[in-house]
Amino acid sequence: MDRTRIFFLSFSMALVIQLLLFGVFVFMYQNNQALINRIENRNQSILMAEDLRRSSEYLTAYCRYYIESGDEQWETNYKEVILIREGRKSRPDGWQFSLRDSMLNLGFTDVELGKMQLVKKEQVWACSYARI
Repeated sequence: MDRTRIFFLSFSMALVIQLLLFGVFVFMYQNNQALINRIENRNQSILMAEDLRRSSEYLTAYCRYYIESGDEQWETNYKEVILIREGRKSRPDGWQFSLRDSMLNLGFTDVELGKMQLVKKEQVWACSYARI
């Protein structure tokens, strides 16, 4: 083989290897971005669950205080938390969105949303039971 042919083959192989490496780096970058998105989604889901837990504790406490004292302020507080959860009233930080819409945006499954509806029904039942 002459030198020109050897040079051409070597150059072609180097070019193919560089293109393959470029493809691998692009693939790695895309996977890294997908991982970052999943981590952010997970963190948002954890914050959402914490917010739900906290508001459920508030609802329980407000219901209990209302039963013990009969003070209408506790019932008002209870209704305010419900309205904020449903997105019909702005949150203290100014955002206005329902918990269900936020869960849908974060990609919660139908099973998880169904459990959320079950909890909501139980809270309504508990509140109506407390009024009896």
